Amino acid sequence: MFEATHFRDALGRFATGVTIVTTRDAQGQPVGVTANSYNSVSLDPPLVLWSLAKTSRSMQAFQQSAHFAIHILACEQQELAHRFASRGEDKFAGVKAGAGVGEVPLLPECAAHFECETTYQYEGGDHVIFVGRVLNFAKSDKRPLIFHQGRFTRVREQDAAPEAGAGNNRYTDNFLPYLLSRAHVLVSSPVRKYCAELGIAEPHYATLGMLSMIGRASAAELMRRLAHTGQAPDAEIFRDLAARGWIESGPEQTWHLSATGREVFIAILSRSRAMEEDLLEGFDQDELAIGKRFLRTLIERSSADMPALFD
Repeated sequence: MFEATHFRDALGRFATGVTIVTTRDAQGQPVGVTANSYNSVSLDPPLVLWSLAKTSRSMQAFQQSAHFAIHILACEQQELAHRFASRGEDKFAGVKAGAGVGEVPLLPECAAHFECETTYQYEGGDHVIFVGRVLNFAKSDKRPLIFHQGRFTRVREQDAAPEAGAGNNRYTDNFLPYLLSRAHVLVSSPVRKYCAELGIAEPHYATLGMLSMIGRASAAELMRRLAHTGQAPDAEIFRDLAARGWIESGPEQTWHLSATGREVFIAILSRSRAMEEDLLEGFDQDELAIGKRFLRTLIERSSADMPALFD
């Protein structure tokens, strides 16, 4: 005999979609529950199934109703999934539900929904399995909400193959160094434009940024560390930065940021942060975490042969 909690954890290794199933009770009141037990059964005839715990307070309504609707939730509908999984509140409050076959409530903004006629009901241990014949359905391009290991997550779409035609290059469109280079140029363009308005060339900005990280360095050290960026400073850059009062010379022919230079760099950095927030607006936290983790790992692996540039 195995423990129920361990069994539940093992079942949770299988990622599922998240649905809300709706119907109307004998009094005509809307009823809805969150369920991740949905599955397709047959294309001909079109059959789907889902299951409901026998202890559910909605059981009688679904057993007595001739129709139900299954809604596959979109990734933006996590709050709705929580609401229909809870007890003791008006689940439909503020929801502009439509009416489907048999007047079952239809929830808006879902990835898909299926309006069903209740065809079979089976005993399934501590659950009842409902099989419905699909009478009507609709779908959208919204990404579905996913449930995995006891928590909600989102599906990540794989990069689609580029379409054939003018302007498409199958090599460059999928070549990682090209994509990284192109992304860098596009993302850094607003910052470069802002620096240009201040009369700051890219080697100036790169030198200020490196000194802000390492504190003090010789001209040779700065040129070595910035060589990979293509913006290594030369003697003219050092003279110009010193003339502006942004860097100062120190012992052993080293350079460091002056108080004014630090203020200039902080101003540019603040503007860069604001631009970053605008750029990343619309990305969810899962996407950002995955992207940043990939880039950090790529940097670590790629810098293995040149550790002195990043130490």
